[in-house]
Amino acid sequence: VVYRVFGCPEQGRPGAVVAFALPFLLAVIFLGLALAHAFRRRETAIEVLLFTSLPAVFLAGFSWPAEAIPRWVRALAMLLPSTAGMAGFGRLNQMGATLAEVRGEWIVLWVLAPVYFLAAWANTSAAIS
Repeated sequence: VVYRVFGCPEQGRPGAVVAFALPFLLAVIFLGLALAHAFRRRETAIEVLLFTSLPAVFLAGFSWPAEAIPRWVRALAMLLPSTAGMAGFGRLNQMGATLAEVRGEWIVLWVLAPVYFLAAWANTSAAIS
């Protein structure tokens, strides 16, 4: 939507973008639900988001080449949906990649979604008990 509002060129196929967006959204939603129990006040979540958003952009390799980031840091960065999401969406939408060409990022997001779902479910079950 943002690309069309601002008139930016798009090369992505809508079906591939939607197929990639599904596991990304699921992973982000479930991560948010899993982390929600860590905050006693709603305002704290916004403060943590502000503190962690810039490092997440750096860890994704968006600001400088991913090759310049140590391998172990890149491995930890793959635990954030934003890392695979930025790489995949950038290649899909700006470079015209197919879903097969971003299969690695797509699989990472499909792995993260159930992992974060289980974490959210465990936190909810613990909160109810």
